[in-house]
Amino acid sequence: LHALAQAGLAYEAEAILDSLEDDYNAFMDQIDQESESSSSQQIIAADSVIVPSLTIYNSVLNAWANSYQRNAAERSESPLERMIVLCRTGRNTNVDPDMISMSTVMKCHAQSKTKEGTERAEELLDQAIAMYHQGNWKVKPDSIMLNCCLLGWANISGVEGQDQSSIAAERAESLLRKMKTLQKDSSLMDIPQDTQSYNIVLDCVSSNLFLLIVSCFQCNL
Repeated sequence: LHALAQAGLAYEAEAILDSLEDDYNAFMDQIDQESESSSSQQIIAADSVIVPSLTIYNSVLNAWANSYQRNAAERSESPLERMIVLCRTGRNTNVDPDMISMSTVMKCHAQSKTKEGTERAEELLDQAIAMYHQGNWKVKPDSIMLNCCLLGWANISGVEGQDQSSIAAERAESLLRKMKTLQKDSSLMDIPQDTQSYNIVLDCVSSNLFLLIVSCFQCNL
């Protein structure tokens, strides 16, 4: 799975995950049906099935991030949602999403080069912040998550016209200010803004200024 993820072969990686899930679900259904069996018999039976782990799910998410498929963002949401449901229902408590899970799906949306995709990345960042405040330390937001969102705005700067570039610059600046305020107001939250964070915002602003200059020049021709 690691090799498939690095190569961006997302369909192949998810096919393996689907097969593992099918085997695991069949095993769990059998356990439910034979609840009267002794625990020792169940432990022996467990050796015959591979329990999909957090690492396996994260590898599939990474495969979508590296695939650059048009539907990568949408497809990455499915494994993430399954992880949340599996953990919430107790079906597989080992796959509770962590920082890697969240940031990888955010990366998929940021790479979509669309306003909607980047807004979804910000929603996931807000979701991670809320989950962390509720006591889930595994999804503690960090600079990687922040930069994924900022890169999303940088990716649409100049791609879809001047208006979109202006929005991207404003939203990137607003997000950076939001994280700085959150860090200052909450003793529990520490989302460091690194050099890359400021460079990304500067790229957004410079792209917007460049398009404004070009537009003014064209108007004077």
